[in-house]
Order: sequence, then structure tokens, then C-alpha cells
Amino acid sequence: MFIVRNALHNVVRNKGRNALMIIIVAIITAAATVALAIVQAAERARTSALDDTTISAQISIDRGAMIGKTRDAQSGGADMQAMRESMASKQLTLDDYQKYDKSEYGVASSYYTETASAAAVDDGVEPVDSNGTVTNQEDQSATEQNQSGEQPQSPGDDRAGGMPDAGGGKGGMMMTTGDFSLVGFSSDEAIANAPNGSFTMDSGQVFGYGTDDDGDVIISKTLADANDLSVGDTFKVADITDDTKTYTLTIVGIYSNTTENTMPMGGPMASTASDPANAIYTSVSTLDALGLTGGKTIEITDARGNTRETQATQLSYTYCLRRQGAIRPVRRRRQGEWPGQ
Repeated sequence: MFIVRNALHNVVRNKGRNALMIIIVAIITAAATVALAIVQAAERARTSALDDTTISAQISIDRGAMIGKTRDAQSGGADMQAMRESMASKQLTLDDYQKYDKSEYGVASSYYTETASAAAVDDGVEPVDSNGTVTNQEDQSATEQNQSGEQPQSPGDDRAGGMPDAGGGKGGMMMTTGDFSLVGFSSDEAIANAPNGSFTMDSGQVFGYGTDDDGDVIISKTLADANDLSVGDTFKVADITDDTKTYTLTIVGIYSNTTENTMPMGGPMASTASDPANAIYTSVSTLDALGLTGGKTIEITDARGNTRETQATQLSYTYCLRRQGAIRPVRRRRQGEWPGQ
């Protein structure tokens, strides 16, 4: 009791000093509490931002290294024929990409797209041009002939007359031939990263990915309006190398691109298949059912009249990597050494 009474007397006897000490302690406590709250809020914001961040990776061909290996010692120029043959021999297949689709390489998930070209059929659906108007089949054929005869082909350019050869790139980001591009998606994750950007559904729904949904497609609102098409309608497109071979497709949805890009990739002289409005979205299973697989090759003729074989579809494979933990390299490679070869 003596200790308690003495303590109370000291508090009462030095009111000013004690009050000042209480105020100082309160200020320090409040400042520490605010600082801790700020640190915790910043950490939560950082964690949330990192959780929302997707780290993606693709494997592609290093054309610079390939040109260097095929450069002629005397002329100093690259041997384009040798480079084309080298590129053709180093194309990665779906099986090659899936070899590295493993958690030990830091891969959390993956998705891919396959892009092929299709031609319009007589009295069928017609593609739209960059102005949103219908382009008839005769005009399109004449345009492609003019392209083949007038436009020079730069060294290493594999875009004239057929599907591009470069692997690992974004599907739909290169010039294609034909009237339409058929883009096959492997999953919802691939749909969310469509080559022409995000889109919204105006009517219908997105197709499924199983064999039960083979033949189901979604088309752009621009293409649907130009041809008076709606959900439930069917239409035909033709193989770009054999117009007697046709594919019947069923519209299950109509979409609009979030960002409207009316100019085809490659400029106004590009094929209408490069126009986002003429992109027909479907599943990879549908392309497989139509025989448009990665193993199929077609003959194309470039601007110089040279005929060669190239793949009928363009494969774009994307790995989504884990944010945490060390990510092992897919493969330690030297110049000119490629995964899967």
C-alpha cells in the first residue's frame, strides 16, 4: 500500500511533467501504429499486384543467329535457300512445346492457338475489307494476284503466298493468305489472350473444346452483319489449296473486338484473312477434325515464282510461369542450338 500511495503522490505532485510524458508516449505510439499500418497496406498492395501479374514466355526462332550461320563467306550475304531449309527443319511441333510444359521448369499453366487460312466459296459467306464492306471473290483473287506480281519479297520473308513459318509468335499477328483466318483455341485461357485482342460476346456463347463441339465457331459482328448471319446459321469455307474441298461450320456466337482495328496486318494490300473482322474463332479440336493439323503441309509460290512447302497451320504456344520460386531455364543453349532438336 505504501508503494501505491507514494506513486499516486508522485503523479499528483508532478502533474505537468507527467502530462507531458503521457502526450509524448501517445504521439510516439500513434506514429508507430500509422507507420505499421502503411507498411502492411503497401505489402498487401504489392502482393495483390504480383498475384494479378501473369508472367508468360514463348519459344521462337532467332533469325539473326540463323542468318549469321548461313552467311556466305565470299559475298557476305546470307544463303536464303539454306536459311529456309534450316528454318523448316527447326520448326517446333506441339509435342516439342509440351516437353517443356512442366512444373520443374516453373510452368504453372499453358495455352496455345493454331491459325489456318480458308477461302470463300461461290454463293457463300464473303469476307469484308478494311472499310467493313463485302469483298467479292473475283476482286479478292485479282488483289492477291497483283500482290504476288507487284510486291517484292524481302530476304527471309515467308509471308507471300501462304502461312508464315516463324514459330512461337502471336497467332494472327503475321500476314496470311486466303479470305478468312481460322483460329483454333486450346482453352479459356487462350481465348482470354486472343491474337486480335480481347472481345465481348454480342449474342450466343463461346464454343466448347471437346470433340462434341467440333464445327462450332464464333464470328465477328462485322462479318455477321455484312453477310446477314446470326447464331444457329451454318456456312461453308474452302481449303485454300483445293476449292473443291469445303468445311461446314456452325455459328454458336457473335463477338465484337474490344479494340476495333479495321486495318489488316500488313497494310491495305494485305490479304483479307489478316483483317480481324474476318477471323473465325473455333477450337483446336475443330481444326484437327477438318484435317488442318500442324503436321499438314501445303505448297506455296512466292513472289519470285519459287514453289516450296510450308506448314498449313501456324502454332503459337505460350507458357504461364510461376511468380514465386526459381525458374529453371528451358534449356541452356548456345547460338544455333534449339530446344527439341
